[in-house]
Amino acid sequence: MKLKQYQTVTLSVLRRFFEEARVAGPKGAYEAITREPNQAKRLGRYGGTYTPLAELPAVPYVCLRLPTGGGKTILGAHSIGIARDTWVEKDYPMVLWLVPSNTIRLQTAEALKNARHPYRQAL
Repeated sequence: MKLKQYQTVTLSVLRRFFEEARVAGPKGAYEAITREPNQAKRLGRYGGTYTPLAELPAVPYVCLRLPTGGGKTILGAHSIGIARDTWVEKDYPMVLWLVPSNTIRLQTAEALKNARHPYRQAL
């Protein structure tokens, strides 16, 4: 499945965030990226300050905001590989996949079981 341009850009920024977090820490990476004019424009009112998780300040904490129908599930699947390669550095990282409803949980689980489905292929 070919990703749309905004999805590719989103994943590219996520990759940069993890890569820069290795050097400058999560807060430094977030601040560097969100200060860029193009990113600041894309973020609009969502570009606030970085707030780390209280108990895990060195662990990157980020939210990808996409509209309804924006491909959150496919980007989630692609994001696992990006986090694995740039931050976790484990072949099979543990993933906690949160969903808003049981219906979406069932649909996503079925898709991930199918080796030919784009979600599964992204993994």
